[in-house]
Amino acid sequence: MNERVQGEVLSRLASTRGHLEGVCRMVRRGSAIREILDQIRAVRGSLAEVETFLVREALYEYLREPEPGRSEKLERVWALVSRKRSFR
Repeated sequence: MNERVQGEVLSRLASTRGHLEGVCRMVRRGSAIREILDQIRAVRGSLAEVETFLVREALYEYLREPEPGRSEKLERVWALVSRKRSFR
């Protein structure tokens, strides 16, 4: 993973962590369950965006590589896509 991608992922995860900490505060102060669930869905959406970003970056990396070795890399990327779909 290059530095640009790493920085972007860490930034997105830090934002998600902040959001999750906000959800914890909501639970501690006794917020309505519906509000908490809405925020949990938002956190899950943020994590899904990070997953999508990483898969997209893996695909771009594959496309930038010269022909030899592409099929092996494509198999690894496909495994990532398949794994992402199984977490839904």
